[in-house]
Amino acid sequence: MDTQIIAVFRLCDDLLWAMGHREDKRCKMSDAEVMTVAMVAALYFGGHYTRSRWMPKECGYIPRMLGKSRFSCRLRRVKPLRLSLFAVLGETWKGINDDLVNMAYGHWGKPMLGFMR
Repeated sequence: MDTQIIAVFRLCDDLLWAMGHREDKRCKMSDAEVMTVAMVAALYFGGHYTRSRWMPKECGYIPRMLGKSRFSCRLRRVKPLRLSLFAVLGETWKGINDDLVNMAYGHWGKPMLGFMR
């Protein structure tokens, strides 16, 4: 669980860096941290943000957690960034899956699978 949370944070942070995203210096939490808490909520807490806010704070991952209302505002503000994250992940996993299919069936299997439908 700890490794996955760290991986999600690094992925969000690297994506924002690659996009050239800048945030206000006065923010208590970075946008990558907000996106990480949202992903932790989806992975481990059934999408309940209020339940997922305490875990990173208690474990020391995000010591300066926002309140419930402020977190909801920030979550709405990073919605386009989250959509970009899902698009990048989808394209990456699609490429990985295509590579696995090519390895499993070789060069002849993919066109043959099209005729089986």
